[in-house]
Amino acid sequence: LRIFKKQEYLRIAVCDLMRQSDTPTILERLSDVADLCLQGAFEVCSRHLESRYGKPMLTETKPSGFAVIGMGKLGGRELNFSSDIDLMYVYDSTEGRTALSHLSTYEYYPKLARLITDVISRITTDGLVFRVDLRLRPEGRAGDIANSIEGYQWHYKSQGQMWERQALLKARVCAGCNNVGNQFTEAIRPHVFHPEFDPLILDDIHHMREKIGRALLERGSSDYHVKLGTGGIREIEFIVQGFQLVYGGMQGWPWERSTLKALAWIADHGYLTDSEAADLSEAYLFLRDLENRIQMASGHQTHKIPQKTRAQAVLARMMGLSAETEEATAALLLSWYQRHTTSVRTIYDRVFHSAM
Repeated sequence: LRIFKKQEYLRIAVCDLMRQSDTPTILERLSDVADLCLQGAFEVCSRHLESRYGKPMLTETKPSGFAVIGMGKLGGRELNFSSDIDLMYVYDSTEGRTALSHLSTYEYYPKLARLITDVISRITTDGLVFRVDLRLRPEGRAGDIANSIEGYQWHYKSQGQMWERQALLKARVCAGCNNVGNQFTEAIRPHVFHPEFDPLILDDIHHMREKIGRALLERGSSDYHVKLGTGGIREIEFIVQGFQLVYGGMQGWPWERSTLKALAWIADHGYLTDSEAADLSEAYLFLRDLENRIQMASGHQTHKIPQKTRAQAVLARMMGLSAETEEATAALLLSWYQRHTTSVRTIYDRVFHSAM
């Protein structure tokens, strides 16, 4: 899996740098590699556990099922080259047992979830496949690593918070049993898309954005942060998700995980002007493209434009920007960045500081 991922990412990177594919296609291909790796890990780990405990069954003739749910960028098929993957694990029922040892599914599936996580995230001489983040599950690190569909339903109905609704907008079946994954998404749909109008959603999202901004300032990381900085990728995502959460349930919108596709839907229905939608789409593509090249150049997960002029100039050329001197090339990159982020921030302020 580790070698496969490296080979595929290298191939995709070459396609990206040679502009043989557009940015949305590159993000989808990177996400497809993660899906394939997760499916491979699921199959290997399932065979290993079933040889010891037997196949998990709901009845003597009906097998039990388990699914891997992608969240965040993976759920939206928007991974970049150094993304970690946000996951949740779900199974159909706590009522099943394994065929050989009669272990309950409540006991069996956490073992499977931990084994998959280890296979994907353990560092070997070949590196790791992906860093895995499981904190989006109910109760975060303190919660069960895998939950039944009913368990998720109970949590979101009785204890679900606004940020969880927002995170679930990206929930997508990535590996395992598609039937169980689809049952899960249908079960949580009412908790994501409420049928009533709730303008306070925007306040919650904006407060979350302000919290992110304060944390960046405290770390001294606010300058030229492509993902979390002012007018960055996160603000575009928050604009889109704000509209989805306010109007999606009330008006029966389709469950669209992709930021760009959801943005197009929102614009088509008149909630953004054509000019605003075009500005946000162009900014998103530019910033995601820039984020990928920052990570290609650095070799690790970072979202900041480097401070040194030479590094900025290299990055600019990777973006297809150039001028007569190194200094001018670096300045050109920063001017494009400022233009896009200023545009995003203007639209963000209009959306979150006025009635949608």
